[in-house]
Amino acid sequence: MRGLKANSGRYDLRPGQSLPDSIFSPDADALNDGFANLAWHINNAAKYGVPVVVAINRFPQDTDAELAQLKTLIEQATFPTRVEVAISEAFGKGGNGALELGQAVINACEQPAHFKPLYTLDQTLEEKLMTVAEVGYGACGIELSDLAKQQLAELKAHGHDNLAICMAKTPMSISHDPSLKGAPTNSPCLCVS
Repeated sequence: MRGLKANSGRYDLRPGQSLPDSIFSPDADALNDGFANLAWHINNAAKYGVPVVVAINRFPQDTDAELAQLKTLIEQATFPTRVEVAISEAFGKGGNGALELGQAVINACEQPAHFKPLYTLDQTLEEKLMTVAEVGYGACGIELSDLAKQQLAELKAHGHDNLAICMAKTPMSISHDPSLKGAPTNSPCLCVS
């Protein structure tokens, strides 16, 4: 709930700072606005050809009304894959609080799936980076620093250009810009350093 509210753009959030107290209060509008971020993640996960499970981590301050609102938003949205939704109270109830989530995962595993990665290993490292940036993060492309270009050339020279890649960026946004909330469109180019 807090994560969706954080992506509504209604709060001034900064890495390393505590969440504002107001984010813990019920706010249907912030939840609606932040839902665009969750919908983006569901659609993104669907690109891999597998069912999706959404775990709603319930905390004591989360209201039944907010939980129902979020479940309704998910159930009424149209997604390219099946979406299982479960409330998890493992934080407060341990394993018993995760039974609903466990069943949702079992249900998803019983559905047909046709996993497909975003890129193939025979693509160049730069093509893989571009694909993850554009398809995975919605960026307009990538901007490689001189150091990144040098490192890519060294990897290729050593025959490592057929490996998978792992990218990391800010957890504060879909893009690399932590100030962009929700599901930003036309995200700037992803800077690779």
